[in-house]
Amino acid sequence: MPAFCQPPSRCLDVYRPGKRCPPAPISTRSASPSRSARLESTPSLPFPPPRERPPARKERQVKPLVIALFGLLCGLNAALASSLEITPILVEFQANHQAQTLTITNRSTQPTRVQIRVFAWTQPAGVDHYEPATDIAFSPPFADIAAGDRQVVRLVSRQAAPRGREQAYRIFIDELPTGRGGPGIEIPLRIIVPVFIGVADSQKSALAWSARLIAQDRLELTARNTGARRLRVSGLQVMSSGAILSSAASAATVLSGGAYRWTVPLKRQGVRAGGMIALRGDSSDGPIDANVSVAGP
Repeated sequence: MPAFCQPPSRCLDVYRPGKRCPPAPISTRSASPSRSARLESTPSLPFPPPRERPPARKERQVKPLVIALFGLLCGLNAALASSLEITPILVEFQANHQAQTLTITNRSTQPTRVQIRVFAWTQPAGVDHYEPATDIAFSPPFADIAAGDRQVVRLVSRQAAPRGREQAYRIFIDELPTGRGGPGIEIPLRIIVPVFIGVADSQKSALAWSARLIAQDRLELTARNTGARRLRVSGLQVMSSGAILSSAASAATVLSGGAYRWTVPLKRQGVRAGGMIALRGDSSDGPIDANVSVAGP
C-alpha cells in the first residue's frame, strides 16, 4: 500500500497533506536450518474492512388471496345473519287427524321470501327419489315473512283411509334471493322437513341386510325395510372376527317398502366373497345385530 494511503496515526509528525508516512513494518520469520531464511512482507491493514450494510428488510406484503379470503369470510358472516326456524321438525299424520300445521319463523333482521313445496318420498333402488305430491294439499306455496315474524303453513291429507304401510313425504322450504344487493354474499337456505302419514303404532319395521364386495377395499351394504313403518339407522359398523373393518359415515332413514344403500371403505382386506361379516349399530327400534354373507362383485 503506498505511504500516502497510510492513516495519520502512523505518521511520526502531525499529519499534513502531502507528508509521507513511514513504511509499514515488515515481519521476519526464520526458516528451518535446512532452508535459507526468507522474508515475508505482510502489509498492515490500517483500517478494518468496511462493513457492508445489511440490506433493508422488506416489509412483508399481504397476499391478495388473503385479502380476498378475508372479504369472503366477512360476506359469509353477513349471509349467515339470515336464519329461519321451523317447528316442528317432523310432521306425522295419525289415522284420525287429516290436518297439520308447520310454522316458519324469520329470526333475522331482514324480511325474507320463501317457497314451499311437498314431494312424495320413496326409495325404489336404494337411493332417495322425489316426485311432486298429489295427496297432500298445502297453503301457501309462497310467503313473505317480515323480520321477527312467522308464517303458518297448513297441510291437509287427501287420503280417505290409511294404507297398509306408512307413506313418506318431504317438505322443501327454499329461501328465495331478495335482490337487495349491498356488501356480503347472499346464500339462500333450504330446509327439508319429513312428513309421514302413519299406520297403527303396533306396526313395526323389519330390515333385511345384504352385502356385496365391489372392490378389494370397498363394500356395499343394503338394508331393505319389509315392515310397515320407517326405521332410522345410525352408527353402523362392519366387523369380522371381533375387529371393526369399517363404519358407515352417515345415518339414514329406511322407508317402509324401500331400501337404502351404503358404500363403505374397508380398513384392511379381511373380507372375501362368500365370507361372513357382522353388522352392529343402532336404530329407532333398538340395536342392530346381524350376520350377513358377502356376495362377489
